[in-house]
Amino acid sequence: MNDVQLALLDLLKEIDDICRSHNITYYIDGGTALGAVRHRGFLPWDDDADIMMTRSNYEAFKKAVAEVNHPGRALEDLHTTPDYTMVYGRYCNTDTTCILRTSMLDQFQSGLFIDIFILDPIPDTPESRKEYFEILHAYCEYLNPFYYDEIISTNQWYDRFCKMGAEKGRDAVIEYVERHLFSYLDTEGMTYGFRYDNGKWIYPRDVVGTPRYVDVEGVMLPVAEKVEDYLRIHYGDHWNMIPPPAEEETHNVVIDLQVPYRTFADSYMPHINRTKAINTYKKLHALRIVHRRATTDVDTMNYRMAAELYARTLTQKLKQKKLSFPIMISRGEYDQVRSLLGNYYDMQLHRWFMYYRVFVPVTDAQLYGALYLMLIDGLYSKADKILNLRREQGEPLSKELVQIENLIEDIRKCVRCFEVNDLAGALHICEQRLKGHPDVVNFAEGAIRARAMMALKDNVRARADEVYMLAGKYSMDVRDRSWVRASLDMLKVRFCTGDEQENARCALVQLMENDSDGMLRLAVKDFLAAENDQ
Repeated sequence: MNDVQLALLDLLKEIDDICRSHNITYYIDGGTALGAVRHRGFLPWDDDADIMMTRSNYEAFKKAVAEVNHPGRALEDLHTTPDYTMVYGRYCNTDTTCILRTSMLDQFQSGLFIDIFILDPIPDTPESRKEYFEILHAYCEYLNPFYYDEIISTNQWYDRFCKMGAEKGRDAVIEYVERHLFSYLDTEGMTYGFRYDNGKWIYPRDVVGTPRYVDVEGVMLPVAEKVEDYLRIHYGDHWNMIPPPAEEETHNVVIDLQVPYRTFADSYMPHINRTKAINTYKKLHALRIVHRRATTDVDTMNYRMAAELYARTLTQKLKQKKLSFPIMISRGEYDQVRSLLGNYYDMQLHRWFMYYRVFVPVTDAQLYGALYLMLIDGLYSKADKILNLRREQGEPLSKELVQIENLIEDIRKCVRCFEVNDLAGALHICEQRLKGHPDVVNFAEGAIRARAMMALKDNVRARADEVYMLAGKYSMDVRDRSWVRASLDMLKVRFCTGDEQENARCALVQLMENDSDGMLRLAVKDFLAAENDQ
């Protein structure tokens, strides 16, 4: 840990002490929870910390903080601090300085802080949820009009809030949103919405559940009851993967643990014409909104035209050659399907196609071929993103696409089984699916991994030999996947001797130090430590 992380851990311990003594439920959140599970500490590059709690617990926490009255601490939110610009709260160490680029002109305390995100009960119907998040995002844009810039042409709530604010004042907008969004009772609905600037995270109540405690740099802190499912919702299916250095997210921030924020701010604020700067930002923001709205429809139309041209060309190509993707898939003609698809994946998965929700209008039979190839390659999460776009078109899925949908769900079930160490459950899913889909890589990987872990658990050499034979039936694409390599090398460390054992141990050390799967790294680390103790 670095000095900033040590100071953040001290703040987390303070919060934990307050919550324990006042019977307040909270959970570490976001990158803090991700680091706790994937790294057993902070994310190595992280420079902040987050927690979350339900609205009722947050109100209790505010009262508890006031009661404790810890010197050098402040809890700030829209109701405690004039001109506060976020929809969530912050617990600050005011004896330090922590100034984000997005808060240089703000007048509230900017010491080292813990963000406190609020879980609000939200309506259960899709239509109500859509409106809920449209209001929330426009509200966030209104509160902080300098930095977010997330409004698109279909959201008219921002205009309403600007008009309401101009006529009745900022507090009127806050009161309106509190009454319409943040007034659902904690007993209403089966899900929580995450109060944040531009996220649309929805958590089932049973995922949040009763706090589960995990080790964070030697301190036991609470995470969501089904924390793996929480992380999957928050970060996607591959939350376990450690990003390359270029994708590590940090903040544009000035931190000084020795100088109080007020001292630091007083050194630069007199040199800034704050009113002039804010007015300039407001004008720039208004221009950005106009530009975004003017370009959104044009951009969407252009992407749709490109998508339609591709779809017509593919259909014509298949018609001329009298080819059918489902038939070709059933024959195992994967390379030919891939060749016919051309640049389909680059187009449909392009960030702007996904941002504007532009679906390349291929037929369901054609989409089946494209998605099945993705499952063969292990890209089930990306396949599901495309399938979600197809669902948004409103027409019922064909039986082929329902099959893809079921395969993706079974892959996820298998992953969940491994997360909770249900090896028998994972093996059952994989072996059943391999009977009809032997080329889907996740099922082959899962079968080898489950049998290897069972052999290690039961400590049976004969079963290890069976796993070697099973792995030998698959291609190098399967055998070279990280969990397969790790599973086979664990068996060799346990049951082999001499050079074979030592080579396997070295290979595991390499995986532990370099593989991008953080959960695999921890599993290998724990295995080697256990073997060394024997």
